[in-house]
This record gives sequence, structure tokens and C-alpha cells, in this order.
Amino acid sequence: MPIVRVISYANIKKIESLEQFEEFLIREPSWMQTNLHAWRLLNAYYQQKDFYVLHHNVDAYTKADFTYILNNYATELEHTLHSRFRNENRVARSIIGLTSVYRGTAILKVVKKMNFRQKHLYWKKTDHCYSYSGSENKKTVKYLRRFSPFLFCLNASNNSTKETKLKIKNFMQEIFPLPSKFEK
Repeated sequence: MPIVRVISYANIKKIESLEQFEEFLIREPSWMQTNLHAWRLLNAYYQQKDFYVLHHNVDAYTKADFTYILNNYATELEHTLHSRFRNENRVARSIIGLTSVYRGTAILKVVKKMNFRQKHLYWKKTDHCYSYSGSENKKTVKYLRRFSPFLFCLNASNNSTKETKLKIKNFMQEIFPLPSKFEK
């Protein structure tokens, strides 16, 4: 059964009305608005009160889930088809992952955020995190070395220097010395 990795978002429990939801939504960044739109949509159908944000990694899904979602959320997914860039209406990823969980065809795995001690204090024997995402910078390479996560996402950055890009390339070649069987 596929695993859907999420982060719990406790702020949703503070919202008690649709008006309060709309006020809350306006103050959030675009990527969170996307997640909140997906939650509102799914909550209307599944009555799921807990709010989860999909974790910053790629999960696997079944063909049956994709078919179900394409058939049942055609209108909502229409926004995604006509937009090249992320916006608050691009709910596809959230709908796919969370619908699979709510239907019982995927396992929910709540990924905890790193705490203050993990981020800022160096305890070599106990430092580890399940997953990590960061931008293309020296700090991210340092954290990836230090935490050795099972999963990680390295986001490209417009502010990255040639020196940093080279350092990241060398780091990636160090941890992945052999090409994937899927690489050409």
C-alpha cells in the first residue's frame, strides 16, 4: 500500500467558521493557500477535521487512485491543467495524496518537523531526521551531511552562486556515485 507523507498543521483547529477560514486564508502564502483549498474541498466530502500538508517529497500512488481522482475531481483539476506555475488553485497533488488516505488506499505517515535541538545543537549520536528539504545553498548541504535523511528535496535557487552549485554537484556525486538505472 502506498505511503503518503504529511506534516500536521495545527492552526486549522483554531478555525470555527467559513468566514474565519477565509480571513485565515488571505494571510497565508500561496503554497499554503493551495493546501487550504484542498483541505476545504476534501473536508466537504470526507468530513476530515485534521489538516495535513503533504510533505516535500514524492509519494507513489496506484492507478486505481489516479483513475478515481480524475473521474471525481475533474472540475477541480481543470485549474491545474491550464496553469504552468504554482498558484492557490493547483490542488492536484494534495487531492491525490489525501484522497488516497481518506479512502483507505494509502497509509498516512505524519513526518515531524525538526525541533530546536536538532536544528541548532550538534549531538552527533542522536542527530537524524526522516526527511529534509532545503534550497540550493551551503547550509542545506551541511544539514544533509549532518542528518543523513531517508528522503530529501533540494530546491533550485536563483540566488545560488557557481561555487555553491559546484559544491552541491560534488556532494550529489559523492552520495550517489553510480547513476540510477533510470538515467540515460
